[in-house]
Amino acid sequence: MCARYWKYNRKSQARFKRQSRPHKTAKHRPKGKEGATQSPKIKQKIAQGMSGSAVAGWRLWLFRIIALTVIPPLLFLLLELGLRIIGYGFSPSAIIECEVNGKACYCNNAKFAWQFFPPTIARESSPFAFPADKSNSTYRIFVLGASAAAGTPDGAFCFGRILQVMLRQQYPQANFEVITIAMPAINSHVVLEIAKDCAHHQADLFILYLGNNEVVGPYGAGTVFTPLSSNLPRDERLVNLSLLPTCGTKFFQYAGDWKKIYSEDFTADEKEKIVSSLKKALGEAGFKVEKSGERSSKTGEAR
Repeated sequence: MCARYWKYNRKSQARFKRQSRPHKTAKHRPKGKEGATQSPKIKQKIAQGMSGSAVAGWRLWLFRIIALTVIPPLLFLLLELGLRIIGYGFSPSAIIECEVNGKACYCNNAKFAWQFFPPTIARESSPFAFPADKSNSTYRIFVLGASAAAGTPDGAFCFGRILQVMLRQQYPQANFEVITIAMPAINSHVVLEIAKDCAHHQADLFILYLGNNEVVGPYGAGTVFTPLSSNLPRDERLVNLSLLPTCGTKFFQYAGDWKKIYSEDFTADEKEKIVSSLKKALGEAGFKVEKSGERSSKTGEAR
């Protein structure tokens, strides 16, 4: 009887302990058991909820297009505005604003050629200035070109100044402004940019005098762009285009292909006569002509 009571009492105590024990929630469960009971779909949903909704579809492509087309130009615009505010760089215009005797004027930009040449060898046009407000009686002429138009080596004797004096003498009742914007070593690629700037200043006449540097000037066919010269168009845009060297001994015209109109070449006897006369003059002056090979060998021996 005692054994049965003791056994029954133990079962009752065990049942009471189980009922009085607190219920284990997610907080009390071991961390390893929760992950083991979850399915892969539940894990995926939990991961998406923790990382936020993913961008996909047309929204994703819209974001990519904006990132490629809008953000980079905006950054460059902000950079440009910042550099202008702090005064970094120089104006690329050939004509800039200035003030002369308290009056608003326009003058030459000494740094214009820096965009085509290194600053150490860049040239500039002769200084000029003209009023910002053009009167009705003023006839404004721009002379554009290279060293020949600039009057190199002395710009005081350029033909633009001579033209201005002649016009004032012929028409004293009119006010002529002849502005020469020319500099050595440039060609039509540079003159085009100068002409664009001059077109904003009420020009009445343009006079262009250039061509000597067309091959060897900036972006010319005789520079690093020589391999690209074969890509130049050969169509109706070249019709009636003529080429005349500065010496005037040859004349070419394009009519479907380049045609030589005339050419004044030296004969073999004339060339021999010129060379012999030059050698004679050098001999009488006591100057000995050495070939490049002989000069190189002597220089090597001296070293």
